[in-house]
Amino acid sequence: MKSTKYEFGPADTGARLFSSKTERVKVIRIQSGENKDPAISEITKDTELADHIENIRSTGHSIIAVYKKHSWSSMQISRSDMERILDEYEAFSPLTLIFKTFGVQTREYIDPEGFFISRMSKRGLQGSPVYEMCYKFFYVAENGRGRGSPWSLRQIGLYQQVCSQTGSCHFLLLQPAQKVLDLIEIYLSEFATRRASPLRLHCMIARCMIANWAEYLQHIYKSISDLDERACFSQVDPRPKRGFEVSFSDCQTLQIHRQKLLHASIILDRYINLFQRFADDAASLKLTFPDEDWNAIPKQLAAHESQIRTLQKFTEMILRQSEGTSTLLSKIIDSRNSNLLHAATLTMQNHLALINKTSNKSQNDLMAMVSLTKQNAQASKTVKFLTLTATTYLPPTLMATIFSSNLIQLSGQVVPGQSDAQRHYVLHSQFYLYVLGTLGLTTLTLGAIWLHGRGIKLLRHLLGLNSVLRNTAGPSKV
Repeated sequence: MKSTKYEFGPADTGARLFSSKTERVKVIRIQSGENKDPAISEITKDTELADHIENIRSTGHSIIAVYKKHSWSSMQISRSDMERILDEYEAFSPLTLIFKTFGVQTREYIDPEGFFISRMSKRGLQGSPVYEMCYKFFYVAENGRGRGSPWSLRQIGLYQQVCSQTGSCHFLLLQPAQKVLDLIEIYLSEFATRRASPLRLHCMIARCMIANWAEYLQHIYKSISDLDERACFSQVDPRPKRGFEVSFSDCQTLQIHRQKLLHASIILDRYINLFQRFADDAASLKLTFPDEDWNAIPKQLAAHESQIRTLQKFTEMILRQSEGTSTLLSKIIDSRNSNLLHAATLTMQNHLALINKTSNKSQNDLMAMVSLTKQNAQASKTVKFLTLTATTYLPPTLMATIFSSNLIQLSGQVVPGQSDAQRHYVLHSQFYLYVLGTLGLTTLTLGAIWLHGRGIKLLRHLLGLNSVLRNTAGPSKV
């Protein structure tokens, strides 16, 4: 039967939180008493989960760990199986607030508010007190990728249920680190032999989770110090011959580090709030869960809080230094951009002057060409007039040439006192030689002109063909 007690949000939200089927869930059951080895089951199919969690609260202690394939994916458990686990534990409904912060994410996200919820209730016919607590905390761990930042920000969701009458203790973990899982297993093994404070384990987890923050902040501090040194000893020249080069990517890197520091500051504040809530619950749980370690818990929490406040001061110091580095980098880049802009403006002005000079020269050449064209047109008109004039005189000249030659002669002899009316012109007996010679020379001239034009075209064709053959044969020789 599907549970209606737990609301994870709309269907699309549930799809982002859970997988379509259960892929990886770890169940650890520890029997009460000494010399009891824990029973560990790795669930990889939907059908197996119900058998391993049935009556899980009635036999000793248990740990159920739900994993994600990677930090940005959904949980490797189906929604129905998660509701089955919560129903078996009879967990309180505010636990779903923790679940909603897990699931598919596209970027590193810090919740606007932290989550810590605890409640003391009575169950069963005898009304035995049951203490429930859930919270989520962030921590940093080395990712071992070998590229980019060696550190990653991760989160763990934790739910604990302790019954004072039966002494059973149960945990539900979301994306737990292996060292946290080992601590809980050790704690339950000790809890099986004697009843300990429910908060003693959380002090141990807190000490384990804050151990890496100092090294993580040192890594960021070293990176920002390197950027600060480059900014302090860099030159304004865009291409310095000596010193360090800085670029816009350095500003981006610095901004990423500042975001990480701001996230770290928020998370460290939540650690302080978490420790204060632990201290408040410790004061109210002393009578319900007797343990000789209750007096040590406030001291441990105070020591953890002191360590966190030291980390907070270190974080604030790095943030102040990064502000100065960011301002200096911005001024260097702005100054370089101004110098580059000034140089580009001068170059553009020089190019414009050269273009204007070339334009003026082209205009003068154009004017000279226009003047020369006008002169050529005037000369063409003159040549045309002379050609027309010469053509006009060609017929009279031809007639005068023919009549002045021996090709046409007057017949008869000149007799003194006799009229010339009886004389007339006759052609020379060899006039046909003139006609044949003229036609032959004309044909020879026209043929020479025609052959000259075809020879030029043929020569050009042969030269072009030779060039094509040379270009074609060139690569094959190579």
